[in-house]
Amino acid sequence: MPSLTHYAKRIQKLVTHVGFRYQCPFCSFLASDWMWAGSEIENELGVIGGGKRRTLCPKCYSRDRERLIYLFLTKSLEIQKSASNLRVLHVAPEIQLFKKLKAIGFDKYVYSDYFMPGYSYPAGTVHMDITQIEFPDSSFDLILCNHVLEHIPSVQVALSELIRVLNPGGRAILQVPISSKNPETIEDPTITDPTERLQKYGQWDHVRLFGHLAYPELLRESGFELELVPVSQDFLRFGVNPKELIYLATKPNLSPR
Repeated sequence: MPSLTHYAKRIQKLVTHVGFRYQCPFCSFLASDWMWAGSEIENELGVIGGGKRRTLCPKCYSRDRERLIYLFLTKSLEIQKSASNLRVLHVAPEIQLFKKLKAIGFDKYVYSDYFMPGYSYPAGTVHMDITQIEFPDSSFDLILCNHVLEHIPSVQVALSELIRVLNPGGRAILQVPISSKNPETIEDPTITDPTERLQKYGQWDHVRLFGHLAYPELLRESGFELELVPVSQDFLRFGVNPKELIYLATKPNLSPR
């Protein structure tokens, strides 16, 4: 059970950040600013979607990138209006986003992760390797995969699996850290040392840093139709990254026979 000291520090943290500049869409906390997170190395690499920045909500610890996805889904796409007809796959669910989406009432909501020792997962989480998804073709209408593909050595295989289980006409939000400085993806499979990966990709467990031109091309080569949605400016009140685009990938409808 948390101590009184823990609660005192928690209250002090909230008081320090309270204000009217921002509002968290998950917990409704009104903030003067967010808490710091991320690494300086990602800043040096020009990573959009990462880097040392004010991003954490002081109350629920949500980050800018999950707030952006939630706002895009509920404000721009208004998925709640068609929730009863949507089958959703949420890969590596962020806890606050997961809670909100689970409560919407989708026809099917599968939340999955690759189980690792020492980590805990929400009850009902499905163990999943996204290079070997154990669902039939066309099982989902919407896939959320936020900052996962940079961890996957066989990224082309993962994308082929994601498009396979997506229903024709279905959409996937496929966010990754993007280098604003490099058009091409930085990747070297011989690099396995965590320290070297940190220096090269910005995080010790990443296996690449996607280039800002190469990543969209990779999605298109994988069979997706792609729309880069510049929606962040609509949600600055909620503390999103103004530079982050939504990578909205659609599986083409099957050609008529």
